[in-house]
Amino acid sequence: DSVERALRMEPGDPGLTAVLEQMNAILARQGAVRIDAAGGRFDPARHDAIAAVPADADSDQKVLEVARSGFETADGEVLRPVQVVVGRHQAGGH
Repeated sequence: DSVERALRMEPGDPGLTAVLEQMNAILARQGAVRIDAAGGRFDPARHDAIAAVPADADSDQKVLEVARSGFETADGEVLRPVQVVVGRHQAGGH
């Protein structure tokens, strides 16, 4: 989590990127893979919504931001849900 937060502060930092890639490889060897959530549809079985923000109809129920990565096994068992910010469209809204 700390390396990902550091990368948000310093996008593209080659040292941090290399460390994150190594960590992902170690996790994958242990059977844990990162859940890809950004831009996808909110799934309460895999995602933990920590906030909902106003969104247009196209972004309703879509993951707009990943706050903390989540992990699952190769067969889809969730080890840790992804913490996400979800778009929410309100009928009659802007």
